[in-house]
Amino acid sequence: MIDQLFEYIKSNPQEVMFQAVLSVAVVILVAVAATIRINQYRYRKHQGFGRKYFESEAFDKSIEELKIARKLAEKPISGKKRDRERTSSLLAEVAIVASRWDEAIQALTECITIAPEKMEYHVSLVENYLRVEKSDLAREALDKALQLITPAKLDELAKERVYAITRNREDEGIGQELARLEGSMAVCRSERLDRLEILNPDFEGRRFILEGLLQGEEDAINLAKFYIRGYILEKNRLEKGGAEEKGEEVETQNAGQEEGILAEEQTPKRMEIQEAQEEPAQVYREPHLMKARETLDGLETEPESSAFYTLSAFLSAEEGNPKAAEESYKKAVALDPQHSEAYYRLALLCVDKFDDPERAIGNLRNAVESNPAFAAAHHNLALLLMGSGEDTWEVKHHLGEAMKIDSRFSEVYYNLGLLLARKDFKAFFLG
Repeated sequence: MIDQLFEYIKSNPQEVMFQAVLSVAVVILVAVAATIRINQYRYRKHQGFGRKYFESEAFDKSIEELKIARKLAEKPISGKKRDRERTSSLLAEVAIVASRWDEAIQALTECITIAPEKMEYHVSLVENYLRVEKSDLAREALDKALQLITPAKLDELAKERVYAITRNREDEGIGQELARLEGSMAVCRSERLDRLEILNPDFEGRRFILEGLLQGEEDAINLAKFYIRGYILEKNRLEKGGAEEKGEEVETQNAGQEEGILAEEQTPKRMEIQEAQEEPAQVYREPHLMKARETLDGLETEPESSAFYTLSAFLSAEEGNPKAAEESYKKAVALDPQHSEAYYRLALLCVDKFDDPERAIGNLRNAVESNPAFAAAHHNLALLLMGSGEDTWEVKHHLGEAMKIDSRFSEVYYNLGLLLARKDFKAFFLG
């Protein structure tokens, strides 16, 4: 029989070779399949134990089991990318709860390698770097994370803010309300803060990051802007809520006060409404403005940027100290003669607090000279020139520039035309 077998092999060498290779391949496939199943079973077992120990607050055992599970998930054949991410994410969560920051950083770095588009991993990595006082690495990680925010997401954030204003508002008040909020927010405009807000919507989380990164003047400015914009947005929500409680009639009367309108006369009823609204806003205003002021005053070096003094001026104005605000704005434009926003704010201060339209006109001219695309500055300059009896051609020029830059002013000027007979142009002054 053996002789017959050898004879068959000699007679059919190719067929025998094919069957041998096929047999070996089958054995290998069976072995690989068995290995995969065994490794996956072991992964599920250790992953399950890790979760179970975590729930029972046995953090050391949980971390040990999850590390084994992660190694199994990294196996080249049996491992899965999804399992690696899931295990590393859970391992980071356990390590954070157990205050084992270095292990959390390692796990989060693994998560980012697997899924770099998931922003929550980047946020947590920054926070853990700050917990171990590695601010340079935290700043580097944050810069990488902020690059994930697309322009489309920034546009969505802007639309959300608009929606927060326009909902439950009367149509005729929306444009003025938007102009008021946009004017206030200009002082703390920051694309970096917008990106951070998208990256981490939690207010306290953003504050932890910004305070942890606080080192120099630029960091102080960002943190102060963060507090100021929080104050402005919350103040807007509080004032809106107060107006809604008073009903539609009172809300219409309050719209002018909330927008910073410089009315020539105010009725006693309107004054009472304004005082009633200022009281709830003050409750929220004080801590945020105090924090912003502490941040700026805590800077150990002499400020070298106009942005610093612009923020300081805004705070002084909100604190009821217009003279200090004026001095800060002057320092801002001295450092940066092209700082159009500082000129604009100083002009508003001259009108609101000092009743000095001539100085306001001069500052607004500086604003449009340094930034010809500053629509609000053109608008207010035209109104002041109109009120002071200046050349009609210059008034027309600045009105046209404002409409050319921002089409929303077209409707404003239509309404303004209806009021020219009463010379009530101040009702459209942007604050």
